[in-house]
Amino acid sequence: PVPNTFVLGVWFACRSVGFVLDRGSLIAEMSLSVTNRQAPGRDCSDAGEVGLEKKLKVRDADETRRRLLQAAKAEFAKNGLGGARVDEISDRAQANKRMLYHYFGSKDDLFQTVLEQAYLDIRNAEQRLQLDSLAPKQALETLVRFTWNYYIKNPEFITLVNSENL
Repeated sequence: PVPNTFVLGVWFACRSVGFVLDRGSLIAEMSLSVTNRQAPGRDCSDAGEVGLEKKLKVRDADETRRRLLQAAKAEFAKNGLGGARVDEISDRAQANKRMLYHYFGSKDDLFQTVLEQAYLDIRNAEQRLQLDSLAPKQALETLVRFTWNYYIKNPEFITLVNSENL
């Protein structure tokens, strides 16, 4: 017989990845699985050959962090630091709110990271202009045009900077 705590643990694990099992079928499958050394099936109507048919979602820390930053940038640009909501950011990023705090510490730290990234983005784009190779007047004109166009194409940048300056 399979211990109830083990069955309950497997049931919760299955539920967390979208498997639907009822306790009675799970105990029967677990008993079969333990003797046959197979994983429990996905559905209690699947009493035949069992195996994990649903692919588990692969966790990618860098991708989750990137999505959180992107969602935070949009939320902070729209509502400012005071109006932005952590729940909304995590929902937009399709990430757990705990991960936001894990990666960034606090909403203020997240805002600082978003702002730093926004400055890095514009400075990196400026570096690609290679202004050193231009005559001073042409370099200045190129920088002004670039900056104007960057602000038009990235209105969230001005909103973030304004929010920081308040």
